[in-house]
Amino acid sequence: MDKEERKTINQGQEDEMIYGYNLSRWKLAIVSLGVICTGGFLLLLLYWMPEWRVKATCIRAAVKDCEVVLLRTTDEFRMWFCAKIHFLSLENHPFSNPKSITDKISNGHAVHLTENPAEEYRHEMNKHSQTQTQQIRYFTHHSVKYFWNDTIRNFDFLKGLDEGVSCTSIYEKHGAGLTKEMHAYRKLLYGINEITVKVPSVFKLLIKEVLNPFYIFQLFSVILWSTDEYYYYALAIVIMSIVSIVSSLYSIRKQYVMLHDMVAAHSTMRVSVCRVNEEIEEIFSTDLVPGDVMVIPLNGTVMPCDAVLINGTCIVNESMLTGESVPVTKTNLPNPSVDIKGMGEELYSPETHK
Repeated sequence: MDKEERKTINQGQEDEMIYGYNLSRWKLAIVSLGVICTGGFLLLLLYWMPEWRVKATCIRAAVKDCEVVLLRTTDEFRMWFCAKIHFLSLENHPFSNPKSITDKISNGHAVHLTENPAEEYRHEMNKHSQTQTQQIRYFTHHSVKYFWNDTIRNFDFLKGLDEGVSCTSIYEKHGAGLTKEMHAYRKLLYGINEITVKVPSVFKLLIKEVLNPFYIFQLFSVILWSTDEYYYYALAIVIMSIVSIVSSLYSIRKQYVMLHDMVAAHSTMRVSVCRVNEEIEEIFSTDLVPGDVMVIPLNGTVMPCDAVLINGTCIVNESMLTGESVPVTKTNLPNPSVDIKGMGEELYSPETHK
């Protein structure tokens, strides 16, 4: 098999093989004919089996130029997933040609640190995309976006400041805050700072539940009992199936609504952030991006994101996370330039520097 047609993502964590495919019109026509001839059973089978669905309607292509990706876990279960390739356009944005570059800001998710927003923009464009239309190819898998990276010639997810960043770098290159151009650029890539829990419609949940293999088996059982004139057995199966579906729909939707309300209650608030020119700007918590320097007010606040304390001390109530009944005192991250304990190029770790 051509290595260009097979890649591996999440290496060392949840290794997944990734294959590229492009939609084939003649295969799609044959599948459509098969769906009609089988009375829709083929479509149902392809709905259950994403691997068969992609291979039946698409042809193999290089991962770099594909329209659909097929993913397979490398564990003993060998589960298959498919995702469609999308394009993120970077044209006509204010960060494309920043007017003034006077600060020294590093890239929060790139491997190489850059000196300013313009350089970071050019670096990311060279890394993620060579197209003149300035588009970045990506797909979403398990709520995580994977962008095409030309440096490693593979898809990779964006990383924050919690991986591969030294304590010195956090103080010297990230401690001054971001410019508005850099903030807009990172917000475009990272998206909004919010846990989105969508509540599916009753119709969508119903279709997904009814197409479960168990209920398809029950449908064939009803047809079989009816042809043998065992109408009471068939009616009993229908009644039990309807009760089971209604009960399952009610329970699943109730859980979705409860989770949505729980997240929405603390998802949006106003926070103060520092910009490079020492200006304090008030923004919504959903607009926070990696690299923003947040000011904690004296009267306290609910932390809307993961953060590292770089100046001062604070008392944090972590009872919802750790179960501790007593709030704990947090001290700032060791500064290697002034703190003897922090000497050396020590990498920042959320587990070590709690």
